[in-house]
Amino acid sequence: MSSATLNHTDFFPRGTYSPTEGSITFQSLASNALNWVLDKLFGNFDSMGLLVPDRAGVYEYLIKHYDMKDVVFAACVAARESLDLRYQLSLELYQDPEEDDEHLVLFVRQNKYDKDIMKTIEAIDEKFDSDMKGKSGWFLVTTDFERPISY
Repeated sequence: MSSATLNHTDFFPRGTYSPTEGSITFQSLASNALNWVLDKLFGNFDSMGLLVPDRAGVYEYLIKHYDMKDVVFAACVAARESLDLRYQLSLELYQDPEEDDEHLVLFVRQNKYDKDIMKTIEAIDEKFDSDMKGKSGWFLVTTDFERPISY
């Protein structure tokens, strides 16, 4: 029977454990865990058919405002459940040109807009307004009445 050899790299991500110093860098572990969670979140966005045109910008925003991830995900799921694939959902980082402010926006877009689209969007957005209290960032579900983005 052969024996398997395990070393510290089997249990700790690269660079998080030093056998000579005998310590774990918890900041590196936390960073790896954060990246793993956000990677899974973006995978879920992809599987919902949700566009994220500026993936790096949205990713950075969610790192800075990590407490927003659950609200953003729940709102995106609710939007996709309420709006079929005729509607394009695009998660974007909005940067206010007049103020030093940025927040996430889930834009709902169609080729031809339904007359009740704003009622539907407002109902989705209102579900999560109370969840935004005390969060470090801001998130909005709306439309800009533009045509869907093509890639």
